Amino acid sequence: MILGIVIYALPAGVFASAFVRELRSKSFFDTWNLVAKVPILKTLDALAIGKIVEILEPSEAKVNEIIDANQGMYFIISGVVEITRGDQSRELSEGGFFGEMEILFGGKRNVIAKAKTPVEFLILRPKYFKEFLEAHMVIRDLIKKEIENRSRA
Repeated sequence: MILGIVIYALPAGVFASAFVRELRSKSFFDTWNLVAKVPILKTLDALAIGKIVEILEPSEAKVNEIIDANQGMYFIISGVVEITRGDQSRELSEGGFFGEMEILFGGKRNVIAKAKTPVEFLILRPKYFKEFLEAHMVIRDLIKKEIENRSRA
């Protein structure tokens, strides 16, 4: 009887583990393709992209959904996000990013990020942010330049 259960359970276990492995592989390649759409990340070599794919989280927002900019740095893959600070607002679209100020300067900022259209983005969580920037100086410099441009506008 036990042998019969083992005979049926073993293939099911093998199938299940192969299925999980396939899902992870698909997720990896889906995220890789999304990373390739972000201009600021295009400077990365294949090894660096492979590493960042493991720490970026794909996500999406519906029209009029408020996005918590304190949860990480968001790279917009598609769609439009309205960023409002006080009485000033601007729109960011494909290739844009936000949330870096909250991580760099700490604490909650008075910023509201709202999806104007359906939005797909990748999130870089704060726990990985500093390590990522230290490993990729070119991207750090691009982010710094963008912050300077925003502060002048």
